[in-house]
Amino acid sequence: MVGKFTSPRWEREVLCPSSFRFVDVEALDAFLSEAGLAVVERYGRRDRSPFTEQLPEIITIATWTR
Repeated sequence: MVGKFTSPRWEREVLCPSSFRFVDVEALDAFLSEAGLAVVERYGRRDRSPFTEQLPEIITIATWTR
């Protein structure tokens, strides 16, 4: 995936290649825990719908535990 950014003030557009890394909830929680974070809230969509395995996203709000 490549993000494209433009501005009327810029001479040309800026392209920013990126990639997504998809993991399941258990793996995400393990990574967060290893980093000293704990899940505070989790959603399945940007409208804050509750997370379920059927929804397309894992939106996680975490806080430091240390």
